[in-house]
Amino acid sequence: MVTNKEISALYRKWGPFVYRRCLRMLSDPAEAEDGVQEVFLRFLKNADRYADDGRTLNFLYRISTNWCLNRIRSRKVRGDPIAPDDSARTPDTDPEGKSIRSQLLGQAFEQFDELTRTILYLKHGDGLTIQEIAGVTGYSRKTVGKKLKKCDAVIGSHFGDEGC
Repeated sequence: MVTNKEISALYRKWGPFVYRRCLRMLSDPAEAEDGVQEVFLRFLKNADRYADDGRTLNFLYRISTNWCLNRIRSRKVRGDPIAPDDSARTPDTDPEGKSIRSQLLGQAFEQFDELTRTILYLKHGDGLTIQEIAGVTGYSRKTVGKKLKKCDAVIGSHFGDEGC
């Protein structure tokens, strides 16, 4: 069983990480703060499965990723915007070509299954290696590699480049 003191230490150590993860995925500081609270509540609910074996980060990563993906899905169902208003962007920070490419990538992204989208978030949003992604998702490196290869084929066919 995890003690209150251990939870406090984990929150201080990993809370900023979870916040950054949620902020990257959700693009909303208030929602990211909610995410931190939810992630640690879920962590507490599963504290009996927790063992300080060096995989705390993987466990929190998985919880935060899943929570954020669920929030993104619920936004789509409700018809809420996926990201905050982009009107603050200038041509220097978001040239039209980049915006169009981002929209097309978003459309291609929706073609993938949930595991592939999670893998893409972990690879491109967080810069994790295949080995790290395998640890976070609980899937083998081979499965992660196959999903990325499939993504490469789809994205490459849309853009004629190297893909994912």
